[in-house]
Amino acid sequence: MTTSDYSKLKDYILSENPYLNTGYANAFKDNKSNMIFARDVSGDLALVFPSDTDGDYFYLRNDEGITFRERSFAGCTPAFDDTILINMVFVLRDADINVLLSNIRKTLVSYTGLEVKALSANWNREQILIDEMSGADENEVLRALQRLDNQTILRIRTQVTGSYVPNNCSIVNPCKC
Repeated sequence: MTTSDYSKLKDYILSENPYLNTGYANAFKDNKSNMIFARDVSGDLALVFPSDTDGDYFYLRNDEGITFRERSFAGCTPAFDDTILINMVFVLRDADINVLLSNIRKTLVSYTGLEVKALSANWNREQILIDEMSGADENEVLRALQRLDNQTILRIRTQVTGSYVPNNCSIVNPCKC
């Protein structure tokens, strides 16, 4: 799996759910501020959570590490299933949580680029905010809770699996020199 795979998933979610203004793939938690950041379309770092400027949006935050499972041999090398856990966090103004959850589950089931399994969901706004901002300054968390007071927040924990089949049997220099 590559970062472009996550971007394609993000784009698919946006295309199937037109009420979402924007989405971010490859979001990560900054170890210093304990806020969630991602690269925007211009390549600049953007604060994505908590954010009160993006309207109705979502982000995909990868858990650390990908697991590999050898699947079968294809030519001279084995093929692999690459699996990663991704937290999908949706932030919408005053949404019906049941409709949102149903829409996103339908979207994930119909996606064909990767195998995406919804493992669990949480829509307790305060709990999600505290979890996503764990380690952040307490005053920052309280300000975020106040700013996001009318927001519906849904976090879906997913397992995403993609296949990797090497396209040649030789070792290639990975440097872009």
